[in-house]
Amino acid sequence: MDSQVSIIIVSWNKKEFVLDCLKSLETQTFKDFETILVDNGSTDGLSEAVEKEYSKVKIVRLKENLGFVGGNNEGYKHSKGKYIVLLNNDTIVDKDWLKELVKMMNSDSKIGACQSKILDMKDHSSFEFTGAAGGLMDIYGYGFCRGRVFDEVEKDNGQYGDIINIFWTAGVSMITRRDIIEKIGLFDEYYFIYCEEVDFCWRLNLAGYELKYVPTSIVYHYGGASSQRGKVKINFKMAYLLHRNHMITLLKNYSIKSWFRIIPIKIILEFMAIGGFLFSNPARSIGILKSFWWVLTHPRLILKKHNEVQKLRKVSDKEIMKKMSKKSTAIGYWIFGKKKWSDYF
Repeated sequence: MDSQVSIIIVSWNKKEFVLDCLKSLETQTFKDFETILVDNGSTDGLSEAVEKEYSKVKIVRLKENLGFVGGNNEGYKHSKGKYIVLLNNDTIVDKDWLKELVKMMNSDSKIGACQSKILDMKDHSSFEFTGAAGGLMDIYGYGFCRGRVFDEVEKDNGQYGDIINIFWTAGVSMITRRDIIEKIGLFDEYYFIYCEEVDFCWRLNLAGYELKYVPTSIVYHYGGASSQRGKVKINFKMAYLLHRNHMITLLKNYSIKSWFRIIPIKIILEFMAIGGFLFSNPARSIGILKSFWWVLTHPRLILKKHNEVQKLRKVSDKEIMKKMSKKSTAIGYWIFGKKKWSDYF
């Protein structure tokens, strides 16, 4: 009999992180799951170490690094579960982590995805940058979280102990349904890394599903261990992928009518960012400029992707925007110093 849940872990090297993560999975109170490790062309003996210590783990060996996006898509092809869980390689999960996610998904077929509470591995009293207590969005495509706006991360004082609807779930620890992936796809392979889960979750919203934050499902995340993000200075490549993927996501998921309202302001905000980083981090400014060039030189591809997504639409942009902040988090944070998610709703 196939397992009810398939857990996919993607890793390029980071052998010790993966072994610790797998050890924590052994403590789960919910037992009906399979674990799939996607080895993204590692050179540190990752697959061999896992094969030796965790023989039940299904290992998918790739010849090259396909990134978080391609790795998860490959892992999905080898999965059997009704539910698909994406879990970062640099995490340790609480014993009831999976049980609480499955319980929430079983409670309502309208729930398309759920996210755990994500805490900092090095400081369990703090939320972690990537996902924190649930993903939110402003109408210009800037993602933030309950518990984290840009670089400002909150302490966990129990203030986000409620189950709520969110706009996107972090790929650090999220669960979704196989039948949904069969309908709308998983990750867009053009992304490679960054913003891929936001794009996926936007499609879920367009298709009429709800997304939930589950505070009783707890995961500890190193953050930055896999991608060098977190508080590390953003370099050219990171800036290019981040800003390019943000723009692709807006153009894919908004209607063309909404483009005329949103995109001009988005462009202004991006050029403000270019100016703001010009002296403090010129590589980031150049990366943003390159992201514009990519968008301008790929109109047919973007329109093709846009048309594919719009075929899934069951919810209007008017309804989608009700789930978003109408205020710009970029202006609020960088100009007015508003550092709490509640400043935007």
